[in-house]
Amino acid sequence: MKPTALLALTGHGNAPYLMAARFTQALGDHAVVIPWYYGQPQANILLEEAPQMRERIYLSTKLGELFAPLLLEAGAGKPFAHFGARLARLDSPHGAPAIENRLAAMLTDGIPAEPLTGEPARIFKAADFAAAVNTTLPVRVNFARTFFFFTARMSRLYGTAPGGEPDPQTTLAVSELQPYANLWREVEATFSAAFTPRIHALSGSCQTGLDDTILTPPLAFKRPKVSRLTRPGVLFVPSGTRTDKAKLHRAADALPAGFQPLVLGSGGSHPDYPPERFTCVAAEIYGDPLLQAVVSRGGWGTQWECLVNQVPSALVSTNFVEDPEIGHTQHALQQLGLAAVVDESLADFLDAGNLQAYRSRLAAEQQQDLQLFGKLAEDGFAYMAEQIHSRDLMS
Repeated sequence: MKPTALLALTGHGNAPYLMAARFTQALGDHAVVIPWYYGQPQANILLEEAPQMRERIYLSTKLGELFAPLLLEAGAGKPFAHFGARLARLDSPHGAPAIENRLAAMLTDGIPAEPLTGEPARIFKAADFAAAVNTTLPVRVNFARTFFFFTARMSRLYGTAPGGEPDPQTTLAVSELQPYANLWREVEATFSAAFTPRIHALSGSCQTGLDDTILTPPLAFKRPKVSRLTRPGVLFVPSGTRTDKAKLHRAADALPAGFQPLVLGSGGSHPDYPPERFTCVAAEIYGDPLLQAVVSRGGWGTQWECLVNQVPSALVSTNFVEDPEIGHTQHALQQLGLAAVVDESLADFLDAGNLQAYRSRLAAEQQQDLQLFGKLAEDGFAYMAEQIHSRDLMS
């Protein structure tokens, strides 16, 4: 029997598992097994955002438990460099090498996974998988095909500082992260193909190292126009890691009068954002003309939504030491003039003339994508699928 499933190796937050589902949908007639990290909210988000995939998405608590030590979580209380160094240790039972070995054993024994339809769990073994999809999990898997897509080669993201002369804390963090960057180089050597959007986390400081990367449009899609809002709204987008909760609340406290505070959430509510203060909305809101701006820490699932749908973006200030990916992201988007980095004060950013200037820059970037990628410029997942099929990478 021909293997038809994809194994999703997804990192922390909501974007990686959502992107794995959308990629699988674009690729064609495949099921996908996704680690179940975040309980019922994760299932709800997938049902809301990928309803056509409900019969082909399988969630595995066993995979979620196996990969949990690899995830960045709120409340860890340690610098990211310490987190990365631990994951690279060969002698740690919670490090990536040990978890990689346990994954290999699990693929032999079988991975139980539950379909979104609520039907009984199914067991997936190595022979059931046609490929692995890696959205930033530092583990290798012994498959014939592994496809990677995200905002940068992770070895460069963790192994280099954002542009300019780094401060001493950043220099120390980069030094401490070298074992983790080397771990990622070993993982990257196993990729059959690696996709990175043209606008990515290293766009502001490091354009090298992309020779073997397939450039794509933003990994998002144009949302249909909707009319859900009755007055101008500002959307707060929390990370699935909850590491940005305090910063986003302080930014919401500084929201000027006249803007409706919105929060992105599944099922009409969000536990960290009370309904008496925030209106909870689904991601379809990106297609509402009354949505004025988005405020987030800067995860790329959110940034690519803003790029494709031309919504101005503000990022609550986060540096490389706190989170290397977000440190690079904020530097890149600020350098490109595609987002503002704010110290939680939003008044200047939300000035009408300033918002229009951001919309103009976003429109110009979209025109460049249209010239480069044609009709698929507004659907990065369809573009990746076309590249895989045209290059015969699944055979």
